[in-house]
Amino acid sequence: MHSWITLIMITDLLRYRKPADWALISEVVAANPNLPIIGNGDILTHYDASRRLSESGCHAVMTGRGALIRPWLFQELREGRELALSAEDRVRIYRRLVALMKEQFGNDEWGQRKAFYFFPWHFSFFHRYRPLPEEVYGEASRNYPLMITRHKKHDDGETLESLSLLERLLRCSNEKAHGEIAAALWDAASDQDAIISLEKLASSELLAWEAEEAGREPGNERSSRDARTGQDDGVEG
Repeated sequence: MHSWITLIMITDLLRYRKPADWALISEVVAANPNLPIIGNGDILTHYDASRRLSESGCHAVMTGRGALIRPWLFQELREGRELALSAEDRVRIYRRLVALMKEQFGNDEWGQRKAFYFFPWHFSFFHRYRPLPEEVYGEASRNYPLMITRHKKHDDGETLESLSLLERLLRCSNEKAHGEIAAALWDAASDQDAIISLEKLASSELLAWEAEEAGREPGNERSSRDARTGQDDGVEG
């Protein structure tokens, strides 16, 4: 039996305020050539993982928050490319999570109650997804981790109004939105039904949720920052 050591280079003191210390991981790997070591910290994209694996000398890398933000990260790693999923694509993936939860907990009131201890919480990660193609963000990721970089709700060249209502809803950081999205996904009979329900939800509630977000940020700078960077989410990596 082989033993592995995973190095998680984010301390309780630093939490997610500073980048993970991959230089220290490299030193530990170099000092222990016969010990299989897994490195962890700030891995959000397939090119983050490939570069950290190559530069550190680790036998493997581990992702935590990155996989919660983009559960398809492992497919991106296998294929070595950014998938750039549409809002509709992501709804289908989130519906797959619903199916697995119903299989685990049951498709009844008790099962939903159990699942909803944490299902809406997942959208505190899901809403942070942005396409991050290597040709656009690769160089920036070398200078500072994309994981702890503040990303705007819309990319350069976009406006908030140019995004579909469904896309804006999935990017909404308001916890009320997360609960309603989770409920709509749970109740939907099909992927298309879920998309229609979410579009109706966005049409009726999104502007109010976005206004609430905008009104909260100036008076609660630290809380907003922590929500974006995951400093209090209790998930390593």
